[in-house]
Amino acid sequence: DDASGGPSPERPAPDIVQALRGTQMLRFDPDALRAPHPLIPDGHPLCFADERGTGLPALYDAIISRDLSAYIELNAELTRLFPSVRSIHLANPSSTTKAIGVKLEGGAVVPAALMSEGMLYYLAFAALPHLDPTPLLLVEEPEHGLHPARIADVMRALRLVSEKTQVLLATHSPLVVNELQPEEVTVITRAGEQGMRATRILHTPGFEDRARVYALGELWLSYANGADEAPLLGGGTRP
Repeated sequence: DDASGGPSPERPAPDIVQALRGTQMLRFDPDALRAPHPLIPDGHPLCFADERGTGLPALYDAIISRDLSAYIELNAELTRLFPSVRSIHLANPSSTTKAIGVKLEGGAVVPAALMSEGMLYYLAFAALPHLDPTPLLLVEEPEHGLHPARIADVMRALRLVSEKTQVLLATHSPLVVNELQPEEVTVITRAGEQGMRATRILHTPGFEDRARVYALGELWLSYANGADEAPLLGGGTRP
């Protein structure tokens, strides 16, 4: 519909643009999470500077000043999940910026440049419930870079966020799907001229029988895979 000036993939319909106004997309990048960032002035919103997670150190610094008890809880949970860590460590590379790291039980400080990507991702997700809510939060592959044991912790943080914000996840991880309820899982497929199709897994044929055999993530993994999708969406057995 480009010739007529109507909607196109590059120019979505105005009602779609309006519906998505204020939406925040997150697909964290470790280099962005590691980067020092200018301080967040009092009264300014608490949010990441971009979808890559820029601003993580400044967010933790702002949480200290705005909700000290929340920061103490975040620090306690980090040390519980990562026993070698004594505390979050915030440094001042300059008079106007913050950098994040961790202090180990032995007293050594590990700067962000040497922190594991998984720990950085965890800190970013753990901060989300304490940031300003948005109408819609889009999260790309929350499992990325995480140790499998931390996926459930990240999903708990996202569920807290969902109490104030609608959260939409895109994932390829059965462990993420295992943390969801059947009514929360939609299988997205694309088939030729039919285009994209979205089907609640709860509404697929034989779901109740399959759910007695498979955990939700394993059901998705077993059936939502190329040629195996046909029996998931249309009924019948796997090839």
